[in-house]
Amino acid sequence: MKKFYPILLTVAGSDCSGGAGIQADMKTACALGVYAASVVTAVTSQDSRGFFRSHVMPPHVVDEQLRTVLADLRPGVVKVGMLGSEGNVRTVARALRESCRAPVVVDPVLGSTSGGRMLDAGGVGAMVDELFPLATLVTPNAPEAEALSGCRVRSVEEARFAARRLLACGAGAALVTGGHLPGDDITDVLCMADGTEAGFISPRVATRNLHGTGCTLSSAIACMLALGHPLKEAVGRAVSYMHNAIRAGADVDFGSGAGPVNHGYDPVPMHICGGKY
Repeated sequence: MKKFYPILLTVAGSDCSGGAGIQADMKTACALGVYAASVVTAVTSQDSRGFFRSHVMPPHVVDEQLRTVLADLRPGVVKVGMLGSEGNVRTVARALRESCRAPVVVDPVLGSTSGGRMLDAGGVGAMVDELFPLATLVTPNAPEAEALSGCRVRSVEEARFAARRLLACGAGAALVTGGHLPGDDITDVLCMADGTEAGFISPRVATRNLHGTGCTLSSAIACMLALGHPLKEAVGRAVSYMHNAIRAGADVDFGSGAGPVNHGYDPVPMHICGGKY
């Protein structure tokens, strides 16, 4: 019987401060016992104080990385984060259509919390048209869900309505995360194409160390899918991991602004699977 590691392939931008982007994705995978490979779509200058600048990779460079990895490693799941340009959105969608049969989790990164733009205007439409139909799950936060659905998202019920609108774009499921919504609790709303709906409630943690939470949650869900958990269970496990990672890093001083979560608060060894590869 062949042995292999469950593999997460993250297609996203690099964060030089290590709190978000590919670095957060890979830290999350390591903490959850999943092997992480990466395709770099952009190099960004950001830290705990904010987002300053991005240098987007040309589409042919992204295409070369992606096709090289897909030809050899056979990832169990692909997580798509920051893409930066319409050209990169279309390039990634084409490569996934032609060369990948794994579940795809799309975190539609449109901009940073501090206001930096992370996807050009043409890329937003291309993401909805080309990437969403390939997605097992899309994971926008409330502002992203507003931009993508055209609906106001200021409450849990409005988040649920926006999630349903995103399903109409072809995604298999939509999780609208609730960190930007008011209240003592955070409710993440999951709507699936088969009509299943669920809310995942976590107590809000009083901390400024929330840099990279969107990247971390989407990659945690992806890791749970790579480990074989059904989607709803994968989301629940990932939300629990996210809450505990926030809580474990809540009182740590990091830089002069918003620090990262504690990705490695309770790491597990790398999983080794057996069976058909």
